[in-house]
Amino acid sequence: MRVKILPLACLAGAVLCLGSMAIKGQSSNESAPQPIAASIDVHQTSEPVSKYEFGMFIEHIGALIYRSLWSEMLDDRKFYFPITSQPENANGRPGFPGMQLRKWRPVGPDSAVTMDQDHPFVGEHSPRIELDSSTPRGIRQQGLALVKGKKYIGRVWLRGTPGAKVKISLIWGEAEHDRQTVSIAALTSTYRKFPLSFTSSANSANATLEIAGTGSGNFHIGTVSLMPPDKVRTGQMGNRTDRGHG
Repeated sequence: MRVKILPLACLAGAVLCLGSMAIKGQSSNESAPQPIAASIDVHQTSEPVSKYEFGMFIEHIGALIYRSLWSEMLDDRKFYFPITSQPENANGRPGFPGMQLRKWRPVGPDSAVTMDQDHPFVGEHSPRIELDSSTPRGIRQQGLALVKGKKYIGRVWLRGTPGAKVKISLIWGEAEHDRQTVSIAALTSTYRKFPLSFTSSANSANATLEIAGTGSGNFHIGTVSLMPPDKVRTGQMGNRTDRGHG
């Protein structure tokens, strides 16, 4: 079934009228514009638009996307910004007006973390951590909100030298037992994805995710993600391709 509309409603008529006036003003010898026609094929259909997305206007204003519509708990999960222990700029960081992002901080000395431009996982660079045999070195992000008894899942992409021993910890207190840790299997020279799963034993408004290691050599962090498992429609925004720009 095909439906032909001629002419195209009020807007097309207004455009046609203005166009005709402009043409007459330029030259009386030019031919009149042709009527606008549109064809609609009602047999061509697509997947229904999600009721959570249709009919709204949204922008990256404040924490609207990253901490509400999108369930991602971590800021700068693909490491666009350098990682140092320097204090935050009071006016926020470039590219995010009015929004103070949580910053990744070094675990150990600043010199242990390098933004390596050699074969980055995504973007211009990826963090490379130079290891110590006994003292943990890596990165951490604070300011995460946790609910007691709630589960949190995610993933991390890593590569490293054979002597690297890496652990990912979700920390909700000061005591030694106020954390849960995932030990990562032996790393290789190519990036691999490792799943993450934690259950918080306490409420916290200032929890920390820490990625750190000991041993010899170094390891690289490609990207990391952490979310509650009950986010709406898993597989949309939360599970975009890690090498993409989202």
